[in-house]
Amino acid sequence: MDSAFPATNAGRLARGMPAIRQTLLRQKTTVGLALSGALTPAGLGMSCLVPLVEAGFIDWIISTGANLYHDTHYALGMDL
Repeated sequence: MDSAFPATNAGRLARGMPAIRQTLLRQKTTVGLALSGALTPAGLGMSCLVPLVEAGFIDWIISTGANLYHDTHYALGMDL
């Protein structure tokens, strides 16, 4: 985050990373993720979302039904 995507919203996120890191490194931090938009065509479920969930970095998700059903369901090896 320190050197990638310095423009627009990603740049704002990068500037806030020191505070975000401190919060996320606490023992009892709960991390929620809100998703919208088309993850399936970009392959983001398989490449990003599933590894974060499996590694325990995400505690809960709010998403459109299509994202959870199509991309994540498929990425976890479940039948559609």
